Amino acid sequence: MARRGDKLREHILWIAKDVFLEMGFERASMDVVAARAETSKRSLYAHFESKEKLFLAVIDLALLADAGGLHFRARSRSLCRYAIHNSRRPRLRL
Repeated sequence: MARRGDKLREHILWIAKDVFLEMGFERASMDVVAARAETSKRSLYAHFESKEKLFLAVIDLALLADAGGLHFRARSRSLCRYAIHNSRRPRLRL
């Protein structure tokens, strides 16, 4: 039976968590997540409009599973956004 709605979204999140842990943010792709979740890219993008939004949702999932407080969650999301934003910038070598 095919997953739909919230069940599909949760399934995608758990698969994406594994993909991000295995490949890292930069190497992970929406193609890989869709293939491993056994869903279409169209369905994946219907739930998450970008890889960055998917990653933040995975962070939320991990923090909720760890029963983190709201203040901790807000700070963690800010740090994750900063890391995502800066991961695409070239690094200066001294």
